[in-house]
Amino acid sequence: MSFIRPEVANVIWRYREPIIWVPVMLCSLWMLMNAKGVLMLGLCAVLYAVSTAFLLVSVQRVRFRSTAEAAGVVVIDEKRVGYFGPVTGGSLEMDDLDELELIMADNEPQWRLTDKSGQCITVPTGAKGADGLFDLFTALPGFSMDAALRALEARSEVNVSLWKTQ
Repeated sequence: MSFIRPEVANVIWRYREPIIWVPVMLCSLWMLMNAKGVLMLGLCAVLYAVSTAFLLVSVQRVRFRSTAEAAGVVVIDEKRVGYFGPVTGGSLEMDDLDELELIMADNEPQWRLTDKSGQCITVPTGAKGADGLFDLFTALPGFSMDAALRALEARSEVNVSLWKTQ
């Protein structure tokens, strides 16, 4: 039996990373402001910079995660992405990725990944394991996570091309 309401537990779980990094950043800022000596000042400055960077990335991860539940499972193995849904599915190598788009299908945003041979898989943003795509997408050269997050939040009916090979 839990003393935390399920809605509150869901919010805490969704924001778990920023909840961890905010106190670390604030503690490192306090240490930086009270540091004595050059070595301690340098160490505290590095800790503050690192914790601030991790906080910013964790906020992006929260914005990337979908609150909706969708059918299917995303499996990521090294640089191979697989989506296994009730109707569609498939897999492709991220090294062969040619284009990444955000599309609206059935009033739900979905990632469309197309490889160089023209094969494409469509992954609902709410599929189990889809939040793991964050790390794969940020590794794409020239990919803008801010543009992807803006497109996700806009929920436009227009397909948005987020990345294409040069």
